[in-house]
Amino acid sequence: MGMMRRTASRLAIGLALVPLVAGTVRAVNPCRAACRLAKQTCLGEATAGFSTARNACLDLSTPAERRQCVQAAKVRRAAAKRTCRDAFGTCKLGCGSGSGTCDASSAGGWLATVNLYRGLAGLASVTERPEWSDGDLKHARYMVETDTIGHSEDPGSPFYTSEGDTAARNSNVAGTSDLNASEGWAVDSWMSGPFHAVGILDPELGETGFGIFHAVGPAIQTAAALDVIRGRTASQAGAFPVVFPADGRVLPIGSFQGHEVPDPLAACPGYTPPTGIALLVQFDPAAPLPTVSASTLTRDGVVVEHCRFDGTTYVNPDPAVQSIGRNVLAARGAVVLIPREPLSKGLSYAASLTADGATLSWSFTVDCP
Repeated sequence: MGMMRRTASRLAIGLALVPLVAGTVRAVNPCRAACRLAKQTCLGEATAGFSTARNACLDLSTPAERRQCVQAAKVRRAAAKRTCRDAFGTCKLGCGSGSGTCDASSAGGWLATVNLYRGLAGLASVTERPEWSDGDLKHARYMVETDTIGHSEDPGSPFYTSEGDTAARNSNVAGTSDLNASEGWAVDSWMSGPFHAVGILDPELGETGFGIFHAVGPAIQTAAALDVIRGRTASQAGAFPVVFPADGRVLPIGSFQGHEVPDPLAACPGYTPPTGIALLVQFDPAAPLPTVSASTLTRDGVVVEHCRFDGTTYVNPDPAVQSIGRNVLAARGAVVLIPREPLSKGLSYAASLTADGATLSWSFTVDCP
């Protein structure tokens, strides 16, 4: 790509088979956009240099000399392109987020990224069930080919599969117009909104599956699915409360770009995206939710404005959507803190939550490459 382009995304989550739909728009990173432009310019120069050299080869007297000359030009072109790509990699390393915030993790593949975030909450890693990944891949393909995002498949579609339909009913799903969106993009997107993150941060989740599919299309060119329901078989013993991010952890993303349904910002009057990423505390859902009376958030000792809600206090102007949001949070025993502004790269934060008279305190840092 040349200049970084904004890409429309849509997300949905399966939680107790209740579908939610959301989306994100990737922020432009000026530094990385400049790196991409420099790479394209460099590659263009390498191609132009080869064309000039090849034309000069045509002036040689014998076919053998011309072939040898062209082959040498091809070798030089390949070396020049490698240099362009190496320079691009070095350029990106120096960019960070480009905005004073952190927008993506750097764990790489989907399973590593899921387990990175679970580790940030002090939770055990999950493992892959290949047959579930097969179903998620089939549903990801279905979403791209039918240009729809959802939790079921139409049996009348030529892209329908029973495995994909089952996966759809048990998975977070996401779609974007970015043809090159990565596995990490999907997980980062789900983690950016509280109603998606709670499924990934479920202490009971022990196994999962994932699939991602890319194809040129009118709107959705990449789709992904992550199973967050069928693998809820692990022990919860000693897991609660689950705090994200846990004390002493380094958080790789610091902002919430909006477009989640239910909209978490509906419970935060005056808040508009981008805001800070949701901080989560999950209590044992088998027990009554504690009465939360207070919360604090500071950055290097300075008070950070934030809002707070849970499965009893989340509000939305649409009563049906409000009910869904409350049910999702109540099913996980979740309390959500949303900072009004994106969390800043390289700075330390301290948070506390007082519930049933007991105060839980923790601190964390936001940082990224």
